[in-house]
Amino acid sequence: MSIRFHGIIDSILTIFAFALLSVCLTSVSLGLVAGQHSFYGQIILNIIDVIFCTLTIGILYMVTTKKFQLKIIQKLQMKSLLKGILVTCCTMLYERLIHIPETANDARINNVLTHSAYIPVIILVVVIVFVGPVIEEIIFRGWMVEILSKHGLIIQMLLPTVAFALLHGPNTWLQFSAYFVSGAGFMVIRLWTRSLQYGVLFHMSWNLLAVVTTFI
Repeated sequence: MSIRFHGIIDSILTIFAFALLSVCLTSVSLGLVAGQHSFYGQIILNIIDVIFCTLTIGILYMVTTKKFQLKIIQKLQMKSLLKGILVTCCTMLYERLIHIPETANDARINNVLTHSAYIPVIILVVVIVFVGPVIEEIIFRGWMVEILSKHGLIIQMLLPTVAFALLHGPNTWLQFSAYFVSGAGFMVIRLWTRSLQYGVLFHMSWNLLAVVTTFI
């Protein structure tokens, strides 16, 4: 078995581990909170969620900046912002054109946003709009891109994008294609601008738009 093949297997295992972490942070925590019916139990879980997410982002940020030498917070460049706007508009246009039905991930988030009597909306908005994009961009477009950099551009872009799409709970190939295209868009922004912060910024904008349309 070649060294290259060994490297790809190691990378896939690493991606799987990161994918599990992403699931825990973006799906399981919201599910646990949504399933509680005690006001005080809800408050405790909210506090635990905030602490857990803060620590996780801190750890991911430190590893990203020290091990992979990736800076997430830099001075914004107008040229890179325009690139991000162009790519994001194209991916959003695709999603509008295919008219995908609601996925399991969308249904869970919409249910939490509109039917939870115990979770302050502001906490949900912070988790969905700010915490989720930061964690997902660090994992999928940060760590994975760096880990797979020795295996060629196609593998470097493809594996994280497929993992990103699958973790959002697509029920059909059409739904998978929507998440795949959005993930590919964030990947193009990441590689085109050579920075994580633009992917984070436009991922936040995307999620914010989804939250706003939920209440309209």
